[in-house]
Amino acid sequence: MDAATRKRLIFEKGSANAQRRQREKFLQAVGPDVSELLSASDCIFTPESDALLRGFLPITAAGIGTPQHHPSGYSFREFAWEAKVFAFLHDAGELTEGPAYLAIRRPHGVIFEDDGFWVPDLPVFVVEFRTAARMLEKFWSSAYRFIALVSVDASAGVVIDNYIGYLPDDINGDEVVYEVASWRGDRGITNG
Repeated sequence: MDAATRKRLIFEKGSANAQRRQREKFLQAVGPDVSELLSASDCIFTPESDALLRGFLPITAAGIGTPQHHPSGYSFREFAWEAKVFAFLHDAGELTEGPAYLAIRRPHGVIFEDDGFWVPDLPVFVVEFRTAARMLEKFWSSAYRFIALVSVDASAGVVIDNYIGYLPDDINGDEVVYEVASWRGDRGITNG
């Protein structure tokens, strides 16, 4: 094994161990209903989490993922206020049912020997889509302005991210713009 491969394996193992420790701290800090749901959930750690995160990150108006694609029913909106995000997502629980990936907190992009990959602080949780979608606001206080909930088959999803800036028609003094991508087969969330 060459030195670069050895360094990457050590980094991946260290990241996975850090995610395990962060998971325990996170579960102790959140409310009982969130802790109960996520304590019982399977987790996906680095390096396995990278492949699924690439399927839907980053989000833009043009689409999702690396390489970027535009899922059927894709909707992309920007909001200046958290309340408007969750008003828009009020029916997210109706997008689909079945197993899904839940990423809480935006993963970091890391480049190792010219190869980029995603490394989350927390593992990616495997949850039931509808249950988790109905709890998005409960996850939000611990999410550091990022949540991704994507069905295992990627046919439906909701991703909330943010950037620093202003929307010209709705200025928020906190200088935060929330990006919301949603999709489900033939339609995303379009009302709100």
